[in-house]
Order: sequence, then C-alpha cells, then structure tokens
Amino acid sequence: MLMVQAGLSILLLFAAFRFLSAQSRQRKPYGKAIFNLLFLLSSIPLMYLVYGDYIGGNLDAGMGVRTGFLLTWLVTGFVFIIGAIKYFRNRL
Repeated sequence: MLMVQAGLSILLLFAAFRFLSAQSRQRKPYGKAIFNLLFLLSSIPLMYLVYGDYIGGNLDAGMGVRTGFLLTWLVTGFVFIIGAIKYFRNRL
C-alpha cells in the first residue's frame, strides 16, 4: 500500500512541476534540466521511504513515513500554488 501511495504522490509532484514549467514564458535550454533536477530533489524523501519499505526496516513506527509524505505534499502544494499564480497572471 505504501508503494501505491508513494507512486501517486510522486505522480502528483511531477504534474505540479509540469504545470509550473508550462507557465514559464521564457524557454531557456537549461530550463528543463533545472525542473528535472528540482523534481528529483523534492522526490528524494519518498524514494527513501520506498527503499526503506523494500528493505524491511521499521522506519520509527511510522514517524518517518508521515514526515516523508508531509514534506513531499508541502512541496507539491507549494509548486502547484506558484504555477497557479503564474497561470492567472499570464491570463490577465
């Protein structure tokens, strides 16, 4: 179940980053590389959780799981809000 939740969270994080990158007016050659790097860095907590679950570790009775998901969801929400602000500014 943890793998499914982590997969869906990473998918939503990717969608938020794609939404933000679609709102960018300037298409710089290194822009995609920066967004990919930021996506990978922000998905590290969930990758660590999936790895820990695969190995069979106890992850401190769920405290690490909650913290990893909380951090990823905060980053996802932050990126989506910035993308929405840019979207509405571009429409005006």
